[in-house]
Amino acid sequence: MVEDTVYEKNYDAFYWADRHIGEDGFIRADCSSPFQNLLIRFAGYQRLLVDLYKHREQVEDLLSIMEEKYFEVIRILAESPVEVIGIDGNVNGRITDPKLFSKYLLPLYQKASEILHSKDKIVSVHMDGALSPLTDLIPETGIDVVEAFTPPPMGDLSLKEARNAWGDRIIIEANFPENVCLQGVDAIKKFTLDILKQVAPGDSFILSVTEDIPYRAPNDVLEASLRAITEVMWKHGRYPIKI
Repeated sequence: MVEDTVYEKNYDAFYWADRHIGEDGFIRADCSSPFQNLLIRFAGYQRLLVDLYKHREQVEDLLSIMEEKYFEVIRILAESPVEVIGIDGNVNGRITDPKLFSKYLLPLYQKASEILHSKDKIVSVHMDGALSPLTDLIPETGIDVVEAFTPPPMGDLSLKEARNAWGDRIIIEANFPENVCLQGVDAIKKFTLDILKQVAPGDSFILSVTEDIPYRAPNDVLEASLRAITEVMWKHGRYPIKI
């Protein structure tokens, strides 16, 4: 099945979306690595880890075939008009630990980044999980953006710790933690101010709400959260941040 998969470019979809968004944003394209696809979509955490222990050779044979197809996608994206390319998603250092990351993701990210950088693309990875185990490995990947970086209390790596470890070379696109959004407007504003203090003066930083606000939450929770965050950003978030 994997070997018979055929990928074809569809740049018309980009041009359509770009016309509609205009200057209000930018279009990004995303794909997932073979390992993360097996982990999340096809096998699941337990099944994949058991199979790696009991049937490593067969799993790695499958990963090798999937990687060939993955780089077909990367090369299509490299030739596309899209400027920002997400090369993987849902990375969590407590599951894809440093040993697994170094073996199955790090070389892949390095090669994909090299291909995409040769075409002047910005390379990102959706890393919304626990990242403290991967702190020292992330700068080796060659990626430009850690997208959906989620600080405590949901994540385990603070923005200040990440910035101290990575400098300004890696752009941090931070996700506002879901549970703070459920604590009320005052808590949201206080947390937003704390974020700005940690990242001041604001180089290589984007604040966003990428996920996790419960879909069952009342509509006013999302609206109140975004309004509170925006109010603080308008007042204190202009570059350079001075708090």
